[in-house]
Amino acid sequence: MKHLKAITFDLDDTLWDNHGVMARTEEGHYRWLLEALEAWRAARKEPALALSQESGREDYLQRRQQWAKEVPERRGDFTWLRLRALEAQLEAAGLPRSAALMWAAAAMNEFHRLRVLVTPSSGGGWFACRVGGALSVGGHHQWQYPFGATAAGCLLSGGHCGGRAVGT
Repeated sequence: MKHLKAITFDLDDTLWDNHGVMARTEEGHYRWLLEALEAWRAARKEPALALSQESGREDYLQRRQQWAKEVPERRGDFTWLRLRALEAQLEAAGLPRSAALMWAAAAMNEFHRLRVLVTPSSGGGWFACRVGGALSVGGHHQWQYPFGATAAGCLLSGGHCGGRAVGT
């Protein structure tokens, strides 16, 4: 019999309800974008863009939905939809295309950083996250495994446990 060397899992509702993670990620990456853009434009002595957290996020969502309708073969590629929507929104707000592309990509990097900041709960479940990056599996028997996580089918370079980066 072969022995397990690591455990990987999908972040989307596999081991816990990911609604809270996604809500924080959606709000957080957009807030980061607005704050970073404001600082960048201020340093360049340029006026702030007319984007706010509330109206900007609503517009961002509508643009994602529009892209999904216009390009149905990409409707399940949420990273692609977010990236295109941000690019279009930033251009419409007045950024040159090159800056819109750069800031949209930076916002998606922040999205992916926030997306993996999860804290698995051991309450009643079959696993527990432990400092040091191991996954404990089993009831009476405890085995320690390094773990990795996937999101949208992509293996992440490392998972996070309570905000601490761990290896795969």
